[in-house]
Amino acid sequence: MWGPRPPTAADWARALATELAPGRLKACAVNARHVHTVERPWCPWCDQAESGADSYPESREEHA
Repeated sequence: MWGPRPPTAADWARALATELAPGRLKACAVNARHVHTVERPWCPWCDQAESGADSYPESREEHA
């Protein structure tokens, strides 16, 4: 992926800029707190939540 050397800060900055480009992210249809890249046909955060380890749980105000 990166070749024989580890990525530099500039490499990471370019990779992150590509990931955050307009139109590359979409919100989950089930939980608005879940956002993922458009290449995934499913929400990885929902998969994680179903396993009992939700990284983005509803706040008490949202749940009430």
